[in-house]
Amino acid sequence: MILSLIYQLVFLIFVIGKGISEVSVVPVDNPFNSGLGPYTFDYLLGEKSNYTTTAQVMFLDFEDTTKNTISSLKNQGKIVICYVSVGSFEDWRSDSNTFPKSVIGNKYPGWQGEYWLDIRNISILLPIMTKRFQLAQSKGCQGIDPDNMDVYSQEDTGFKLTYDDQLHYNKIISIAVHKLGMVVGLKNDNDQIDDNTNGDAFVNYFDFAVSESCFSWEECYKYQPFYAKNSPVFDVEYSDDPSNTITKKEFLTKVCTSDNKIAFILKQLVLKNDPQTTVTCP
Repeated sequence: MILSLIYQLVFLIFVIGKGISEVSVVPVDNPFNSGLGPYTFDYLLGEKSNYTTTAQVMFLDFEDTTKNTISSLKNQGKIVICYVSVGSFEDWRSDSNTFPKSVIGNKYPGWQGEYWLDIRNISILLPIMTKRFQLAQSKGCQGIDPDNMDVYSQEDTGFKLTYDDQLHYNKIISIAVHKLGMVVGLKNDNDQIDDNTNGDAFVNYFDFAVSESCFSWEECYKYQPFYAKNSPVFDVEYSDDPSNTITKKEFLTKVCTSDNKIAFILKQLVLKNDPQTTVTCP
């Protein structure tokens, strides 16, 4: 126990000192051994979601999903990736009392009980996030889907965050997940994908990418660096997003035919497994 704490402290000091590029970013076991895919997938974060699906890859909540559910899905040959928000505070989480007020910013628009985090405060956030990753690992999750990795680009977060703040934080998140033997994705932060500061290619820190509405926002082309290294890209389009609504017809005739390297799915924002509202490409 003491040695474990010492190890975590050394790791924390090291990454805060930004000695990142020397750290191995290769995971122990990559379930995406078929490369780019595209894989069929489902994104199920909604409360009381039904897990009966033919998808090859399942994105599930790290806390709400039981170990038995994950084990059952893996026994069916599915890849299980667990969702963890690393850039926002969620007041319903079991560890919400471990976040000091100093790192909690303004409200996250549109999501009740959610607030932005000060990603510069790594000494506080990294131990909390690492415990979440450890919980996911103990349940059998094969990878982490870290959400809200683009806080620096959001308006009115309550903090003056920079491009470099986000770049550094996201690399640290990647390293922490890889150290636990799981794969890790890059969520939405597409404006940093091709960053190569000091020859340290940002894209190499991640094993897959998850996008929301890249077709709607005409941003799917930004994921080409993932294609180049044969890593899968998953995109969720929404049928009820007020800012960018995609109909079922548009999804099937336009989205699905737009890029054969990306796995697409059409869902409602609540992200439940509803056969009436979930549409996959043929």
